[in-house]
Amino acid sequence: MTSEQVLAHFDPNARIILTVDASPSGLGAVLSQVDLDGVERPISFVSRTLNSAEKRYAQIQKEATAIIYGVRRFHQYLYGRSEPFILRTDHKPLLSIFGADRGISEMSANRLQRYALFLSSYNYKIEYVRSAGNSADYLSRASLPRAMHACACTEECKCCDCEVAYDRATYVFFVVDGSMPVTLEKLREETKGYVVLRQVIDFISNGWPPKVNDLRLMPYHMCRTQLSFENGCVMRGHKVVIPTSLYQIILKELHASHLGIVKTKAEARSRFWFPGIDQAVETMISSCEVCIQLRPSPPRAPLAHWEFPPCPFHRIHIDFLGPIKGCVYLVAVDAHIKWVEVFNMNTATSTAAVIVKLCEFMSRFGVPKTIVSDNGTAFYSREFELFCATNGISHMTSPVYHPPSNGQAESFVKVVKKGIKSCLMSSHSAKDSSVR
Repeated sequence: MTSEQVLAHFDPNARIILTVDASPSGLGAVLSQVDLDGVERPISFVSRTLNSAEKRYAQIQKEATAIIYGVRRFHQYLYGRSEPFILRTDHKPLLSIFGADRGISEMSANRLQRYALFLSSYNYKIEYVRSAGNSADYLSRASLPRAMHACACTEECKCCDCEVAYDRATYVFFVVDGSMPVTLEKLREETKGYVVLRQVIDFISNGWPPKVNDLRLMPYHMCRTQLSFENGCVMRGHKVVIPTSLYQIILKELHASHLGIVKTKAEARSRFWFPGIDQAVETMISSCEVCIQLRPSPPRAPLAHWEFPPCPFHRIHIDFLGPIKGCVYLVAVDAHIKWVEVFNMNTATSTAAVIVKLCEFMSRFGVPKTIVSDNGTAFYSREFELFCATNGISHMTSPVYHPPSNGQAESFVKVVKKGIKSCLMSSHSAKDSSVR
């Protein structure tokens, strides 16, 4: 592999290809170039063994680590090139993450986001190569262990081989420290004690099955490509996955300022995730006593127009007017021809007095089919209902606290009231006012 028949001298003008691969135990990379005769010849080989922390990575993160390892190792050959070099990998999902066609999703694992940011300083094109044609496959599997090495995600890492080593650059330190009502140690403890998240962690480390039958694991299986296990916590992109025991504590702290549903959801989505988070937020806010008391009144329903009556005096609207100068008036309006009758009730507003005036009205215009009134005591009594039932009249009342439903009577009350007041104000004596 290292003889002059195999290796070639580096040519800055040649097409450069970097092929990488990751196995469960190591990383491998091959830097090669295409000569003038079109033959691809290797320039250098490199490989190393994964440390104990990197062996717990998901396979997609191992493959991404192999890319970063190869690019950093051959930095002097790849950086600052005007022509892009070819980056080959046999892990197809990395093409959409590191490809130039689209930006990396914010829901990708934060380690992949950091890798994408690092690769943005290089001019490259990423390509997929089948595992059978991957020249770095043997190097990743035949790598030799090393006592100490520089980690792929930090410039100077001296404790990666420690089982409890934590990467301080991960999002969980920025999301949890000082911004949640639980400590990072508490979150790690509850994550470790939750049986569902223990199963999720096992799948993240060893690979997800094509299908899961456990209903509790299905939400995690649907977003399995976005999950990662870092620093003792399960992450979905930049969001912390919360175990069940901490749901209520987190939601209570989140709603301490009593924001609305939309803003509370946005605040939750920016920090953490758990299955059914939207429904949990809606249920919590809907049952909050403070929010219920401060909730604005629902919008008024649109007005429904009365059906136009088929003939005159088919439906009449009645209402009281006054008192004006100690007198109360009964106003009756026909809904068809807008005929108005005004009866001076003096001070009598009882049901019996109203029935007497209505009998006088019906003696001249006939018995109406419908009478519409408000919920006044004179119209809502048993005696008035008996009067309507005896004469075959349908009595309808307007809704409580909604006078516009009897708008036909209300509008003519204003007209009649103005007319009566104008007569009284233009009269010079009590006799003139009574005549008018």
